[in-house]
Amino acid sequence: MPVLSAVATSATAPEGGVLHWTIRLSAPTTGAVYGFTAKAPGGPELDSTDVTPDWLGQWVFPVPTGPVPLSGLAGFLGPGVTAVVFFDPGATEASFDIPIAADGAAEPAESVRFELAPLFAGDPTIPAAGLALTGTVPAG
Repeated sequence: MPVLSAVATSATAPEGGVLHWTIRLSAPTTGAVYGFTAKAPGGPELDSTDVTPDWLGQWVFPVPTGPVPLSGLAGFLGPGVTAVVFFDPGATEASFDIPIAADGAAEPAESVRFELAPLFAGDPTIPAAGLALTGTVPAG
């Protein structure tokens, strides 16, 4: 079973930018899918209005009209938005990107934390220690 890792576990992007992580497998497979679920980061958190509606609409339905913390939205695995990273057959790298909306509002620095999550009960591909990705949008 390949081991999952990230090139860097933290990312920073301004409004209008993209939080980007490169996820790696230690060996190629015939294809793989991993889920990452938003968890409260322990400070001001990105909400549903801080990310682009197109990105949010891939993982949440219906998309809320007002601000809801990403960890507070109902994802398909339970609490928190769960985004999926796909590895093509033979690939050992995939991107996990969150496009940040540019609203021009004065806001404090906000962050997000996504933790590797099992896509089904007893998923053997999830390491015990888990993988967590953090992202920050500086004050603006």
